[in-house]
Amino acid sequence: MARAAEPMRAPVAAAWPVGAPGAETTVPEPPDGVADALVEIVLSALPMVAGRIPATPVALLGRLAAPAAPADALRPAHGRRSGVDHLLAERLLGALELTVPDVALDIPETLRGPARARVSQGRGGVASMSASGDSEAYSAVTLLDQIAPGLRELVAGLVGALAEHERIAPLLEIPPGAEQDVAAAHGGIHLALAVVTALAVLRAAAPPILGAEPPVVVGVALDAATRVLLSRPMPVEYAAALRERLRAEYVLPRFSAGDVPVLEHRFAMVEGAFPAVAGEPANGLVQAVPGGIVLRTGVSSAAVPVWLRVLAEEPTVVDLASWQEVVDISYTAEEGAASLLGPAAPAPSHLLGQTPPWPGPVRARISARGRDEHGDGGERYEIVVWPAPLAGEVVHKATDRLGHRLRGEPEPPVVARPEVAYRWVRGTGLGPAGTVMVVTGAEPEQVLAAFGADPAQPVPLTELFGQIGIDPWVAVLPIDGAVLALEYNGWQGAQGPVLRRASAHGSAASMYWNVNALTSLSFAREGELLASFEPPPPALPGDPEVLAALAGLELEDYHDRVEKGLVAVERFTGRGVRAEDVALVEAAGIAYRIHGASGSDSAGVLFRAPDRSAGS
Repeated sequence: MARAAEPMRAPVAAAWPVGAPGAETTVPEPPDGVADALVEIVLSALPMVAGRIPATPVALLGRLAAPAAPADALRPAHGRRSGVDHLLAERLLGALELTVPDVALDIPETLRGPARARVSQGRGGVASMSASGDSEAYSAVTLLDQIAPGLRELVAGLVGALAEHERIAPLLEIPPGAEQDVAAAHGGIHLALAVVTALAVLRAAAPPILGAEPPVVVGVALDAATRVLLSRPMPVEYAAALRERLRAEYVLPRFSAGDVPVLEHRFAMVEGAFPAVAGEPANGLVQAVPGGIVLRTGVSSAAVPVWLRVLAEEPTVVDLASWQEVVDISYTAEEGAASLLGPAAPAPSHLLGQTPPWPGPVRARISARGRDEHGDGGERYEIVVWPAPLAGEVVHKATDRLGHRLRGEPEPPVVARPEVAYRWVRGTGLGPAGTVMVVTGAEPEQVLAAFGADPAQPVPLTELFGQIGIDPWVAVLPIDGAVLALEYNGWQGAQGPVLRRASAHGSAASMYWNVNALTSLSFAREGELLASFEPPPPALPGDPEVLAALAGLELEDYHDRVEKGLVAVERFTGRGVRAEDVALVEAAGIAYRIHGASGSDSAGVLFRAPDRSAGS
């Protein structure tokens, strides 16, 4: 019966952490003649050892030098780093611990000299410590480095030389097969070569305490196999096997998002390396290249957010409200599995190899916004890909100034966006989630009382930041005839009762947001809740001052929605939050616990949604 393919799990990314930093990726040159002397014993012992190595764990070793793209759970997540960890070492030790002592080897005299020369002859003591999570093999290798420094390097050098030997190399060739089988065979035969070599060297060296016991043999062999596999190309059969597996397991639709590095105003979604491009795109946004597309950015050098969606067919709706430039373009996939990357660096691994892994015509819809903002944080892109016959470009929307300039068209006038002034909030402790309230006609003590906090009981801010839980708290600051109330990861300022009490002698407005993109924008005046809604409002508020606060903010566009809400708070109250205000609150270092809050009331209700009722 054919063996089922192993599940596509993420391989461990930590390198086998022994020895000097960086040493684990090098393969030293062995002493002259020693590798030749080992050929016969390797040939005699290799089949037995290889037959005892389980396929599933060594498939991970076999993929160490796999291409970085398409990057999925089959390959190491960080390029050509080692995939060896303590769990893998223990699995292989368990499989080989009864085999290692039974391997008969006739140690050549040529090996004894170089091996024993690396064993310390001094009388000094040896200290070794291992953490409870360390594998037995790792602990043994760590101790070996103290007893016999350089012995691991000797083994690695010999394994590298033997792998290239004319009598050994044919045994390392891998026949065609499924991806898992090719990877397992590639990793397994190299590990078997390393086990035999390590066993021979350790028996020749006879290091005290450790000898040639299975833990140190397997640990040293893993180290050598990792180095050699990282230095050698994958089997020629692997590329086709990987391609077939990716095609068999590819599913639609799929979505991924992340920051893509930009250099010289460009990034790309292509197969292989970043392509050479001549000139600017005629449509002002994107141009097709073999195997993909190259996008023109506003920012020269940075990382821009990109959303990538891969669909089975053309989307039914073209989103024009959220974007300033939208272009459909065709390209021909040569093999498929294109990746997002910049001219000098790839995108994060989850953005590599995401397009369908087969050749043919592809249609891509590229949407962009914020290219005119000169790196102020609003630039972002969406790429939607689906299979479709080649067709001409379609420009659905072309409104930004950069696009006009690249197309040789007169530039439209600059449109000032007030929300841009609030983007600094993203980089503060309030960025992920919080509530900002501004109150007029009240003193800080009155605002605290409106929240249900006791002005006579301040609490150190460091204490509150250090606590994990849902108990709410608030910090206040008098600002230019108003009071600022800040809640980090809190929502009480979005509650109707709090807004009514806070605005009893003036006005109050608040903007709430959280990590799930939920928001609430609220306005109150003289104890009356005028409006409270998740932007955009389901209907236009009736109060003229609220309407004026919302004018021109385009709340139906989700981009910068928190910042737009903060603009509305400032317009309604006459004072907004500033970066220096937040700095003063944090420098003061005090806040106040909120008692009887809706987040943990007497009925035991947790995370109650903001009260949007406008009555008293």
